[in-house]
Amino acid sequence: RSLVGLMVPSIELPSPTMVPGRASVSADAFGRRLLPRDDVAMQLGGLHEMPSQQPSSLPRAVRNIWRECLSRTWGPGALNSTAARLYMILGVLWFLPLVAAFVTLQRLRKPGQPLLVVSAWASFAAVGAVVFLLLGPWSLLVWCKLRDWGHLWRRNDNLAVAFIYIVACAAAATSLAARNSSASLIMVLGTSLAGVVILVTAGLAALEVFILFLTAVCARPIRRVRSPLASWGTILSMVGLSLVISFKGPNVQRVELHVQGLTASADGYTICQLSDLHAGPLAGASELKRIASLTISLECSAIILNGDIAEGTVEQRQNIMAEFKSLATAATDGAYYVPGNHEYYNFAAVGGAVAAAREWTRWWESCGFKSLNNSHVQLTRSR
Repeated sequence: RSLVGLMVPSIELPSPTMVPGRASVSADAFGRRLLPRDDVAMQLGGLHEMPSQQPSSLPRAVRNIWRECLSRTWGPGALNSTAARLYMILGVLWFLPLVAAFVTLQRLRKPGQPLLVVSAWASFAAVGAVVFLLLGPWSLLVWCKLRDWGHLWRRNDNLAVAFIYIVACAAAATSLAARNSSASLIMVLGTSLAGVVILVTAGLAALEVFILFLTAVCARPIRRVRSPLASWGTILSMVGLSLVISFKGPNVQRVELHVQGLTASADGYTICQLSDLHAGPLAGASELKRIASLTISLECSAIILNGDIAEGTVEQRQNIMAEFKSLATAATDGAYYVPGNHEYYNFAAVGGAVAAAREWTRWWESCGFKSLNNSHVQLTRSR
């Protein structure tokens, strides 16, 4: 103790009963900042044995992450800055209306109605409020992955976050209104951008999991993977994938099935199955005509419409779906229809969603299609 007192008079070595992990900073008589007590004790190795470091609690870990984020964004000492307090207040103001909008949405939903399927303007406003509020922090997180952390937050960063948020909100609004809209380029672009939002979220999440895996395997974090270039590459690849899927259109996929016990006469039997066309917002009359011609050219033995063929009610879509009437007589063993879940999403229809789905079944039967609701058909060549 006398030796240490001569070297740094204002520092007293910790006793064995001190709380481990706590460090205090002192100054000598000249006002010079000295090392923390723990650091001094470790530098004077052999004079005192420090207790083992205990793991920090979860609140302390969260506080450290918050302090690091603010320091990287606004610089050292940002935890007590006005910007930090402002963001904390904005966080509270964001969370309260989010809860209110979600509670309102739950009250407006009808039995069996999915969360993102709107049936009236009130539910559209509630769903829109929830989605728009969630897209706020999403836009901020996306830009934080893309920006260069070599400089502090600037005005251009605010403009970038605002641009991402506006584009994402426009895509969400287009997707929410698509069910009762007609096919157009704007509708295709809007729904494609909504797919981009989902793919970007999944891509960045997968990138973070990959980084955590590399960090656990390697001795040190992989800086190149954490760079903005990796995030840019992930997002651009997701955007390209979404656009290719959206504008590629329906394609013919040939699948050969091997059924045990099938009779020899049924060998080589062909079935054309069409599903998830979502005609109306995504496919118009011209696209449906092209699909019908392509289906007829395949010369299948039977044709099956396997659900989610059209969005909306019969009154809304029967004009464009008339392009499929030629399929009823295009196959030797006839054409069949089965409703999908989207046929049951017309909650605003007269009589309810179930009545609207039954109306679709009756309409397809009037066009020459055979309904397979809770029934089956034994084909001639399989007997």
